Amino acid sequence: MREYHCTTCDFHITGPADEVADEIDAHEEQHHSSDTATKVEITPEILRDVADEARRTAHLGAHGTINALLKWADWLERQQTDEKRIDELAEIHWTAVDEAGIGGMEWGDLTPLQRAAERAGIRAVLAKLDEERDAEVYGVRDNGDVLLPATDAANVKAVLRFVFGRNNGEPYPKDAIEAIRDYFCPDPKFDQGGHTVRPLRQWDNLRDVPADVLAVCTTEGDANRDSTAPHGWRWINNTPVSEYSLTQFAPYTEIPGGDR
Repeated sequence: MREYHCTTCDFHITGPADEVADEIDAHEEQHHSSDTATKVEITPEILRDVADEARRTAHLGAHGTINALLKWADWLERQQTDEKRIDELAEIHWTAVDEAGIGGMEWGDLTPLQRAAERAGIRAVLAKLDEERDAEVYGVRDNGDVLLPATDAANVKAVLRFVFGRNNGEPYPKDAIEAIRDYFCPDPKFDQGGHTVRPLRQWDNLRDVPADVLAVCTTEGDANRDSTAPHGWRWINNTPVSEYSLTQFAPYTEIPGGDR
């Protein structure tokens, strides 16, 4: 968990480090931009207007800049919405405390430092709820199987955010969640190419190996099936497998795709 207090304003955020990093960087960049470039308040509407004008007049090379402006506008809008929600919840919490006879003053009478402390508490609670929800969404299959710990589930969400952005608060595509989750926790039934892989079979006696198995691995080395050999098998050096070797070098493990 990371807790961040802005030294310029009363902005404060608490949450998993990889999830709050973008917000912190963007907030610091916002201060840097306002201090070095302009004193005009940057709003989502201004950013979208600039993007629209750039789209109308700029050459094709400005496509990346336009997308960046639109993403900044979306982030700023969500940030404002989140802060409004946190303020509302902080006031509700403090009102309950005051009504319980503990607070001693109304929300409007609190000092900026006291209100900031209340907001910090609300942010921490919301971050914990988000963490638990994300662990369910990104780390558990629909059948209830727990695939990933909370940390890896957060990594899945971070990759999705990198690919899709914040997706306007909408759920990420389910197939994308599955694909990225399988990267962190591969399904043992499939290989890296997506082909079905069955568990390798083993036997204690070469006589029991079914005819569809053409090669096996033993404690002594590999052997290939050969109908011309006395006992139906030859070592890879072409020496026939003896009767003694039919049981003494178990387990005999199938080699998928072995040659005849």
